[in-house]
Amino acid sequence: MNEICQQSHVQFLIVMIPTKEQVFSDYLERNSKISFSDVTDKLLVNERSALAQTFSFMDNSNIPHVDLLRALKTAAGKGL
Repeated sequence: MNEICQQSHVQFLIVMIPTKEQVFSDYLERNSKISFSDVTDKLLVNERSALAQTFSFMDNSNIPHVDLLRALKTAAGKGL
């Protein structure tokens, strides 16, 4: 897609929208008070690994991208 856009002189940008588990990971991770906390912890570890590989690929391929995780975590912390 990036190459096709470049050939057509169209700006290409990937917007990474995180899962709700990632957004609320500060509240969910290692929290034994929630049901299936061990499953949630494994999910978060796997998602972080997949995201790191995806961001690495995009960086190495010069594909522009935006990660909304920090902004959404900040908004969640403010109750928005």
